[in-house]
Parts: sequence; structure tokens; C-alpha cells
Amino acid sequence: MPKRIRRYPNDEGDAMRKNFVVYKITNHATGMLYIGSTEHQLSKRWLQHCRETYRANQKPLYQDMLKYGIEHFSIEPLAFYATHFEMRQQEYRAILHHDTLWPHGYNAVVGRIRTEKRERTSFKTYLEQASRLER
Repeated sequence: MPKRIRRYPNDEGDAMRKNFVVYKITNHATGMLYIGSTEHQLSKRWLQHCRETYRANQKPLYQDMLKYGIEHFSIEPLAFYATHFEMRQQEYRAILHHDTLWPHGYNAVVGRIRTEKRERTSFKTYLEQASRLER
């Protein structure tokens, strides 16, 4: 039977509830990283990742969480942002900076985000759309 999923221990209350967060998940057994972002509490996002581990998910992050055990993984905030756009922009930069694209890390893509139309698009396209709106 799987171990009970623990809540993220360093939840800072309101500081993590109201901001857009870019975070890093570290596999302490291999040193591999995953960069992600969320608009929710970091503790809630961590629980979502933990739950995905026990579903039939083929993503390398979840396969390794099952293989090595959740206790060998940690999550930490990298930065907080005031807007969704800033968060996505910095997530993109953090993925490149930390070199977390597969096979060096757990990220499958760089900067795939949802636009206002709720369709998948590249980060470059998103930036182009945003710059047109700012004019």
C-alpha cells in the first residue's frame, strides 16, 4: 500500500496563496530537476504531483517518483510573481537556466502554455500575442 501523502511542510499561508509561483522539484537520488508553475498554493500543487505518481502516468517525473519514492523528492519555490504573464515568462527562463529538458531533467517541453483561446501554443507565439496587445 502506498505511503500517505504528506502536505508540503513549509507552506507560508497567504504568501503562497495569492501569488503566481515558479517552483522546482528535485530528485535527491539522481539530482534531476523539474521546473513548474502554479497559481495555487504550492502545497496543493505538490499533492497533485504526488497523486499523479499513483496513476498510470508515463511521464518520467512520475515514474521516478514511484521508483525512488516520494520521500526522495522535494519542492521549493524559486520566485513569486504578480501576473500570470511574468510567471510563465520566468518559468520558461528557469527551464532553460536549469537545463531541465529531458533527458537532462523532467521537463518535456519549454514554454507550452494556454492562451486566451485555451489552445496549446509555443511560448514564442504567446509573447508575440502579448506584445501586440500591449501596443
